[in-house]
Amino acid sequence: MATEKKPFSRLPKNVSPTLYDLTLKPDLKAFTFEGTEKISIKVNEATQTIVFNTNEIVIKKDSLVLSYGTDKSIDVEKIETSVENETTTLHFKETLVPGDALLSFTFTGKLCEILVSVCRYLINCFRYSERQDEGLLSLQVPQHRWGKQVCCRYSI
Repeated sequence: MATEKKPFSRLPKNVSPTLYDLTLKPDLKAFTFEGTEKISIKVNEATQTIVFNTNEIVIKKDSLVLSYGTDKSIDVEKIETSVENETTTLHFKETLVPGDALLSFTFTGKLCEILVSVCRYLINCFRYSERQDEGLLSLQVPQHRWGKQVCCRYSI
């Protein structure tokens, strides 16, 4: 019996990511990982929610911070995850106003076989890199689904 493929749907346009700073710490023996993520975002219209794609990760609520520069931060009231839609919705205690902001959080997840291979590859690249003192590998994603260049930094 074939499974029906879920139709593609776009995320709301009230908030757009402009830059990702992602750090992953894989545990290749336990097939798990920990991570931190900082997403520079542009709030395009006033909202109390942010929806983004996630798959099989658990966001630590007490680590979640949305800040507008150094002046103001807004607390998250609730985190709602939809396994079926592969999304997470953050519900904030206050309305987010249009402008630039930074969303940061920590998370955990389970590694699938492909991610284990990617992590091993990145570790080997880093091991033989000339820039070992920095502990950072940078990957450029030229055209992300938002049609903008998004820079992802992976730290091992």
